[in-house]
Amino acid sequence: MSTDQLRQALRDVHFPAGKDELIRAAQAAGAPGEVIRALRAIPPEEYANRDAVARSVPKDPAEELQSWTRTSRPEDARA
Repeated sequence: MSTDQLRQALRDVHFPAGKDELIRAAQAAGAPGEVIRALRAIPPEEYANRDAVARSVPKDPAEELQSWTRTSRPEDARA
């Protein structure tokens, strides 16, 4: 899930907003399942803005590994 997807899903939210409100807004916006799952994983708090929500979304270790693999150089693999 990208930050852009998250921001798009929350475009109509009036902050501050709670977790349940964020999930409902994302569903109403037709957000992909991965965005809904990410929002379900955030702590049940009031969020001041979209950046606060994005900071609370748990990082996916598999996604981080894929990102690292794509950016690593072939010569790094030989070390």
